[in-house]
Amino acid sequence: MTTDGKKINKYLNRLKRGDRCFDELMKCSMGYVGYVVYKNLVDKSFFGDAVSETYRNVVRYICTLDTSGNPLGWLCKIAQNEAYKINKREQKREEVGIEDVRDNCITHDTTERVLEAVDLYRALDRLDETDRRVIEYIFFEDKSHKEISEELHISIGDVAYRKKSALKKLLNFMSD
Repeated sequence: MTTDGKKINKYLNRLKRGDRCFDELMKCSMGYVGYVVYKNLVDKSFFGDAVSETYRNVVRYICTLDTSGNPLGWLCKIAQNEAYKINKREQKREEVGIEDVRDNCITHDTTERVLEAVDLYRALDRLDETDRRVIEYIFFEDKSHKEISEELHISIGDVAYRKKSALKKLLNFMSD
């Protein structure tokens, strides 16, 4: 588990014991909660509501936290459930039944994937603008080198070079 994941677990355990560490918990967990809410929320205009309600529920249900289990997974599950509640309320969930999706519990593996995804986005933010856009176009928008070169007004060779160097930088950033 990453350092952030360990900190979040520590703050959740402290919060359950009655320590006043809610602000610290929010600071180190906001990226993870935000990521889970964003990925599960259909109408992104309710993002702030879902995150706020997630933290209200953390305080409301902290006594149910099993500290021997996966505290970060517990937090992510609250965020996921909050997004689903809003989706259901707004009747925006398409084709997939809420109960079917809700039954997929957040396991330790899922939590690790969330942590890795947040780490990736943080690493992407550390790249310079052109390198980041090259990576986003290639891997998230499935654009060709030619399309990227036209979009960014750089040569095709420069696109290939930037892709290779940006991937090396990402690996270094994520291993820090």
